[in-house]
Amino acid sequence: HELRTPLQSALTNLDIARSDRADEATRAGSVGAAHQQVQRMAASLAARARGQRRQVERSAVVSAVA
Repeated sequence: HELRTPLQSALTNLDIARSDRADEATRAGSVGAAHQQVQRMAASLAARARGQRRQVERSAVVSAVA
């Protein structure tokens, strides 16, 4: 859910930008919004990966001490 909704939103914005009925301002706004959404998702994934890496490192330390 945390990634699915922003991903769907970014795809919708890109679909709007690809539409023949969208003017240049709408296209630019849609592409900009999609870009921001993807950047937020990338940051969220990177933070999650860092957290998981730390959790694995802590588990290794606990196992080594035990």
